[in-house]
Amino acid sequence: MTRLGVAAVLTTAATLGITATPAFAACGSKCDGKNPASYTYLDTSVGGPGATVLCQTDAKRPSVSGKVYKKLANPNLGENSAYVELRYSPTCRTAWARTNAYQWTVYVVSYNANGSYRTQAEQVTNSTVKWSAMVNDAGMKAKACLVVPVSEPDLCTDLY
Repeated sequence: MTRLGVAAVLTTAATLGITATPAFAACGSKCDGKNPASYTYLDTSVGGPGATVLCQTDAKRPSVSGKVYKKLANPNLGENSAYVELRYSPTCRTAWARTNAYQWTVYVVSYNANGSYRTQAEQVTNSTVKWSAMVNDAGMKAKACLVVPVSEPDLCTDLY
């Protein structure tokens, strides 16, 4: 497609109110703090001008040797089925925490490749499941945590 053709497509998209935020591997810190249920990227892998897709669309629980899903082991806290899990979007290259313990706080912690602390993102809530905002996970590590009340330590997954 020529530059004139690209300009025509972009002008038409803007006129129609179509917007997308590119993420891909270059999303970087632009993904930090964004809601995985509403932050979009432009998927050009299907050819043509692409389609706007939510970062949560291809989210999964990573398959690794460590534990990226943990269930609360203390039934005395009244949340004996509470869990925290790390979610990962391979397309956006982002990570976030998710839990079903909607009355407790969930967060995700991001670490640089050398293991030093980078940032953390707090929760975004709906009525039955709670998740954190995203953090960039391209070449980095992340863990999901749930703040457990009383004197229990936070329930955290292993790093991914």
